[in-house]
Amino acid sequence: MRKAVLFLSLISFFSCVESYSQAKAKIKKTIRAEFQLPRSTSNKAFMKGFSGVFNMGASMNFSVKHLTAGGFYSLTQYQVFPKVNTDAHPLLTNHTAGIKLSYDVLTSTGKGLWSPFVMPGFTWLKYTRVKPKNHAPGITSTNGMSLNVGASYNIMMDEWTGAGFIVGYNIVDHVYRPENVCMDEWGIKYTESDKRGILQNIFFGFSVYFDLAWKPETAE
Repeated sequence: MRKAVLFLSLISFFSCVESYSQAKAKIKKTIRAEFQLPRSTSNKAFMKGFSGVFNMGASMNFSVKHLTAGGFYSLTQYQVFPKVNTDAHPLLTNHTAGIKLSYDVLTSTGKGLWSPFVMPGFTWLKYTRVKPKNHAPGITSTNGMSLNVGASYNIMMDEWTGAGFIVGYNIVDHVYRPENVCMDEWGIKYTESDKRGILQNIFFGFSVYFDLAWKPETAE
């Protein structure tokens, strides 16, 4: 039910923005993307086994002056790497979709663009490559609400393209339990306090910016 509500909300949002953009020529359309490295900061049980592999995402944005709104999709992956003394190396893959709200500020020189953002969304989580030993896996797929906050700084190559850096903080409404993916069978010691806390991460990496609305003054 929540998936359907989110899907219908996104369709309604984009329909309204597109209708408004046709009436207001000053609305800019931009595509923004990022590639980041995630680092977990909560749920000690998760941190004892899993390491962040990558987070990558893209968004389609509509801007009026400084205010920007749009839709985004991101893909995040974590893995138990061989450095952990275990024969099991499961993967956790997160698919997230939602709305991105940001506030764009050009530097005084016009060569840099700061964009703090907030991204509420919905995340689908799936554990794969689970390797049971003495008991069957429990819950290996689930979903929950998520929230990303952060900021990007893009160095503008011209009026329409830029590339730079991005940092962010993310929370997902999911509590990791090692017994669900049989990680309690492979020699890693967990306490009950280790299994508390929803997933939280910091992200840092690279970003790119493409403006689809601005045109050179010589263009017809």
